[in-house]
Amino acid sequence: MIDLKSHASACGIETARDAPIETLGLLLDRRKAVLAPFYDDRYLAELERNKGISMVLTTPSLLALVPADRGIATCADPLDSFYALHCRLFEAGYYGASVANEIADDARIHPTAYIAGHDVRIGAGTVVGPKAVIEERSTIGEECVIGAGTVIGAEGFEIRKVGGRRIAVPHGGGVRIGARVTIQSNAVVDRALFGGCTEIGDDTAMDNLVHVAHAVSIGRRCWIHACACLCGSTILGDEVRIGPNATVSSALRIGHGARISLGAVVTRDVPPAGHVSGNFAIDHSRLLAHIRQIR
Repeated sequence: MIDLKSHASACGIETARDAPIETLGLLLDRRKAVLAPFYDDRYLAELERNKGISMVLTTPSLLALVPADRGIATCADPLDSFYALHCRLFEAGYYGASVANEIADDARIHPTAYIAGHDVRIGAGTVVGPKAVIEERSTIGEECVIGAGTVIGAEGFEIRKVGGRRIAVPHGGGVRIGARVTIQSNAVVDRALFGGCTEIGDDTAMDNLVHVAHAVSIGRRCWIHACACLCGSTILGDEVRIGPNATVSSALRIGHGARISLGAVVTRDVPPAGHVSGNFAIDHSRLLAHIRQIR
């Protein structure tokens, strides 16, 4: 549990209605007992839907909108105070103590690959290619292939204003990769931001130059083709196929068995077995019908 009161004064926070909190997160976070910033009434519906948010950090002007079953802390600038609190927790070691690396005896790590830091676990039969980098808090399952130049557990891209200056926010989470996963050359998988893990399910295959941002969750047996980009906190079901150069925006849900065509720019959830194409992406059959009309 996070003892908010011990950090409150340093972050300009006052507790109005206490509640247990286990981690920090944004309003779309799917975990439980989350403290999240609530700084705009446009996001009230999301707050009401997400019962995992146990407490919010908000302004006095929005206090009356917060559901009665949630804890409340107030401050002048919820985002600034929220990220200041995260940085303090990170520096205090809240996101996990260091433990020794565990690398299977029969894992094949190329001599030029680099295992950076602590909390790295690599399973039996896994191959790590030339100049690959495995950063701290990364777990790789059995019989995986990590291609040349790939980075597992990179710092994600989260630039925020904290205490009057813009900083690269430190990432407190990790990466968890299942069994028999193939990630080819020069891909990057970012670690999660507020604890937890970016996840890649068993038997998934990723092509060269794929970018998986922080806190993405990828299901089992997915195919992700070259140069695809999955933005932060998006969730993919099982057996999803993403075409080359496709971009999936943040915090979306891509249903089981969905297909995303090459070059698509996805800004909305995709239903199970859905097939979308285009920029911005719509149902594939609708796009084809539109193209037939304009040709």
